[in-house]
Amino acid sequence: MTRTGTRTLNITNGSSGVIDEINAPNTTITVRNDGTIGLLRGYFPSEDKDPFRENMVTLQRGAGVYNKIHSVAPWTGDDGYTPKTADFSKLLSAGDYFYLPGMETPWQRGTTIDDDDIIGAIMLQNAYFTGLPFSSIEVTGTAGNSAPVKLKPDENGRLTMTVAAGQDVTLTGDVLLPDQGLKSDKAKLAYSWTCNAPGGSGSGNVFTFEDILYGEYDLTLTVTDNQYHHLKKK
Repeated sequence: MTRTGTRTLNITNGSSGVIDEINAPNTTITVRNDGTIGLLRGYFPSEDKDPFRENMVTLQRGAGVYNKIHSVAPWTGDDGYTPKTADFSKLLSAGDYFYLPGMETPWQRGTTIDDDDIIGAIMLQNAYFTGLPFSSIEVTGTAGNSAPVKLKPDENGRLTMTVAAGQDVTLTGDVLLPDQGLKSDKAKLAYSWTCNAPGGSGSGNVFTFEDILYGEYDLTLTVTDNQYHHLKKK
């Protein structure tokens, strides 16, 4: 699609949708993409603080891929476009990421030296605008006669529990999936438990203490999504 003049355009591309090109000079665009967009060309936040260039693109979280996102300078009315470096990180709100599969750091917010591929760029390729594929890890537990175990966060945010010695304790891990954007396939997640307690063992998303001994122990659950190259620890 092509638009000229100053106007506003809201675009929603469904999961089965394919848009070859969004090419909208002098247009304020809001895009949510759950399908495939071949090329999105527009005016993005200036990387060099150009006072004459205003960002005119808003991206919303979606599960779709942008084959190319191209930053250009304001259109002057001729047949061509002048490439212009952009700071794409300025498009990100809290919890938003660019997912760039194949890059050394695929999840990028532009906040560290390791995820600067979205700063000072003219073009992003094979890019997703999304949140993380799972946002948090949840752990529930039972002890003894299957009574629920209360897990409470300490001052550092780590979950703690107190149980009587000699009981069997079972902990189960799960993840919280986002409402929009890329989502992990729970059936394909890898769970890994590390613990310094004797008699404890983990299998999949379940960890069991058999006849737990008196003492204080540390337990860490790591959940890995190999499809989207994301891991988180609890």
